[in-house]
Amino acid sequence: MLLYVGNEKDGQNAYQMRVIDLNSGKTVAEYMKIDPDKASYLHVHAENIFLDQPSGLLYYNLFDDMIYQIKDGIKPVYKVNLLDKNIPASFYRNKYKNVMVFFQELFRHDYAYGIGIFLKGQKNYLLSYYYNHQCRMALIDTESRQSIADFYAMKEDIKLLGYTIEKLPDKVYGNGDELILPLLPSEIVRSFNGEGRKQDAIKQVLHYTGEDQNPVLFVLKLK
Repeated sequence: MLLYVGNEKDGQNAYQMRVIDLNSGKTVAEYMKIDPDKASYLHVHAENIFLDQPSGLLYYNLFDDMIYQIKDGIKPVYKVNLLDKNIPASFYRNKYKNVMVFFQELFRHDYAYGIGIFLKGQKNYLLSYYYNHQCRMALIDTESRQSIADFYAMKEDIKLLGYTIEKLPDKVYGNGDELILPLLPSEIVRSFNGEGRKQDAIKQVLHYTGEDQNPVLFVLKLK
């Protein structure tokens, strides 16, 4: 069993991940040594940090430019360039009292950071990152390894009559080659205020019951 422990040094914990033999209950391998300086403040992580692939499990996190493959050990397989604005290594070597101070200093700079989602399709990669206080998505061609689209909004013109997701939700999820976004029906309905027929049609599509209706899931399959 692979257990993600996190980036905080707690007791004798010195690694972010450990492999545990379920029969003996003993740790048989450990990966990603925790930097003691970063551990004092850099203990935030995304909702998604793993992607299961036939070639091996992929691991990524918000404050590392590398994507790693876990298979008979761990090794870096992709290095991500975010608009040539990645956080430099020297920034992490500074001392920060806590994570709030770290982010206050981070936002004073024009940095892009945070691999929060990474998906791999047959022709494209899709990853999310943060820049200028926005969650953005980059679509990358698997052969050229070059970005072919960079966006922070999407239009749903299959079921939702052109509804525009103007701001990507704070919580997005990756599942294999699928991106899953939870959307609030009330926000979708309100976006069609003043368009009576369209708004009525949207309510039928959503089986709309009111402001307290549970989120609907928008699923994007990567090609």
